[in-house]
Amino acid sequence: MLESGDDEGREESAAALKYFSIISFNMKVQIAEAGAFGPLVKLLGEGTPRAREEAAGALWRLVSMMNESNIEVNIATKKASDLVVLLHTGSPEGKEAAAGVLRLVAYNDTNKLSIMRARAVEPLVELLSSSNPEVKEQAAGALNAVASDKDHRKPIARAAEQVSTKTPPSTRSSALSSHCLALP
Repeated sequence: MLESGDDEGREESAAALKYFSIISFNMKVQIAEAGAFGPLVKLLGEGTPRAREEAAGALWRLVSMMNESNIEVNIATKKASDLVVLLHTGSPEGKEAAAGVLRLVAYNDTNKLSIMRARAVEPLVELLSSSNPEVKEQAAGALNAVASDKDHRKPIARAAEQVSTKTPPSTRSSALSSHCLALP
């Protein structure tokens, strides 16, 4: 259904995988072993807005399982760009899932570079001002992971400066400055 179904079927299939992946570690393993990872990644760039969000939610949980199992996960710039679209246009849940996936994959230099090339930094910085604490947490985690490479710190600081100048002072979140100051 993820690959061959109609839009509604793809949405429902991705949603089911997301919810099944919450049940247990073993369920995540079974989903991955059934070959759902590739179709979920593909859905990020081709699905309806709801399907993309559901796919990101399922992938977030699967990538978490893969990290716990020391399975290397690589992200291409194009797929990181698909997640960036969700950072801009998704619901709070979709934004949290997209930022969560980026946080989890930003552990190696290749993935950090893909995230930088996908222009994820500015929307992640913008999410630090979100009213949703879970979105803020994932965005801060993703930025912190990317900033662990000292070459990426200046672009992150520039993005924070650009975001703060675009946002009227009365609506700026103190979280923006505190998270940016906490970057390594």
